[in-house]
Amino acid sequence: MELVTAVLALTATVERGVTFLRSLKMLSWVPGNWWPIFAMAGGAIFCLGWQINLTSQAMVLVPALADNTSKFQGLAGQVLTGLTVGALAGPLHELVDRLRGAPSKSAS
Repeated sequence: MELVTAVLALTATVERGVTFLRSLKMLSWVPGNWWPIFAMAGGAIFCLGWQINLTSQAMVLVPALADNTSKFQGLAGQVLTGLTVGALAGPLHELVDRLRGAPSKSAS
């Protein structure tokens, strides 16, 4: 449960950061389909900067992958954690928009 909570907290942080960037007028030229790429890059940069690696903890939970956790220690695990967090930021953004009742910009 702690792993899920950590992933959701990181995802919410990246999602709020990307939402803030989307609200800036100087970035209005960016096409809508580029924002998920920015979210994944932002997640990777965030996890690299803070040295956050949840990949090896997640792999321990799967018995077939438990022996391979050493491959995702350090930089590789941090990048994979960041890409996963960034990829989850998009669906979280859509969920937050639906809960607020705001129309989604990507739906139009």
